[in-house]
Amino acid sequence: MVDLEANLINPVYIIQWGKFKGKNIIDIFDDNKSYFAWCFSQPFIKKYDEIYNFLEEQIKDPNETFMTWGKYKNKSLTWIKANDDKYISYLKTNDFVKEKMINLWMKL
Repeated sequence: MVDLEANLINPVYIIQWGKFKGKNIIDIFDDNKSYFAWCFSQPFIKKYDEIYNFLEEQIKDPNETFMTWGKYKNKSLTWIKANDDKYISYLKTNDFVKEKMINLWMKL
């Protein structure tokens, strides 16, 4: 387990790429889980050992899908299914999700 307090200023947690370059992953992870889930699935992330280990612990299943909008923003589909199955049913029948968010709809 990562000791978050001890590592808040540790430079190994500073992101070296993309839109969050120069920021500490620990500070911004909770608000950007879907972005970091994507990063975790990319080959480049393995060269950043500490960040990779942090993400591996935080994102138990790299294939998990996180909502990036709506009332369950940054919650996983697994979590939503366990806590509000009616919302999953709503998403499955929503025309916008079916037509514009095909990847999400297929994972429902």
